[in-house]
Amino acid sequence: MIGSDKATMHMSFCMTPFAVCASRYTGKERDAESGLDYFGARYYGSSMGRFQSPDPSGAAFSDPGNPQSWNMYSYVQNNPLNAVDPDGLDCVYIGSDGSLSGFNSGDCDNSTSEKANSGYYFDGTVNTIYTTTGDASGQVVGVQGTTDSGDSLYQSNPAGLSFSQPNADTSTSGMNTTINTSGDFSQTTQFNHGTHPFRDNNWGDIVSGGFVNRRGAIGADGRFGVFASAAAGKAALHALLLTPGYNNLSINAAVARYAPSFENNTAGYQQFLTNVLGVSGNTPLSSLSPSQRSALENGIAHAEGAFARGNYSVSVTTDVLP
Repeated sequence: MIGSDKATMHMSFCMTPFAVCASRYTGKERDAESGLDYFGARYYGSSMGRFQSPDPSGAAFSDPGNPQSWNMYSYVQNNPLNAVDPDGLDCVYIGSDGSLSGFNSGDCDNSTSEKANSGYYFDGTVNTIYTTTGDASGQVVGVQGTTDSGDSLYQSNPAGLSFSQPNADTSTSGMNTTINTSGDFSQTTQFNHGTHPFRDNNWGDIVSGGFVNRRGAIGADGRFGVFASAAAGKAALHALLLTPGYNNLSINAAVARYAPSFENNTAGYQQFLTNVLGVSGNTPLSSLSPSQRSALENGIAHAEGAFARGNYSVSVTTDVLP
């Protein structure tokens, strides 16, 4: 046992000559034939002190100021006293205000209580981290990647926080929405033209109000909420479908509530989504796999018009000197 503000190292030892030691370094299962420890995403060779394959996330999140972060084969950047890596994958750090405070490829650093309480493991390989503003100045609304089996996975709001509105404002004229966002060192203006879900960065065409405001909406375009980025809008749709009011329903029942017949072709909407998923309309949303849920959300975005022909966007970013 290391100090309370450090990581705890777990080692299993054979107590009799008849015992079978399945768990070894950090409690991972050791393959009897190869002698390698299985970490879920890749194998670790304890005799060599290195993983047998590179980190699946590659060097996308390596820190130029930390040479160890460029080693795709090391265990917790060669610092096992202060960090653990339960599956050989990645750790996203999120501050108490929801901001992205760091990323470690292959570990969560437990050297201090602050770091231990802000690290969140992603159950797969991280590809993209989404924020309310579309850059590092916003709050983390979701993490997208792939599972060990290759399925797409999207984790909404990993820190479980309520989102405040970013430094942003929006205005709409006809089919055009202008969104201005500002960070510490830059200002970005989006000129979005097209359907509501596209121009408002609102994939699900979710109506404005308390729910979208808690998910980072920066204003309204008529009945519908406006988000600073498409990522924030996607995260809001994902979160909405996970609420009991939808997650406990079948696909058909959820669509009937989401797109009522007085203003939608509900039957056609239901048929479209079941065709996309290849399942019965009686399938509960709660039973969908991560890849099916992602397909459902993309299907809703298509049905709402987020990818309609004629949609286009232009963004202009200006650097701001400190």
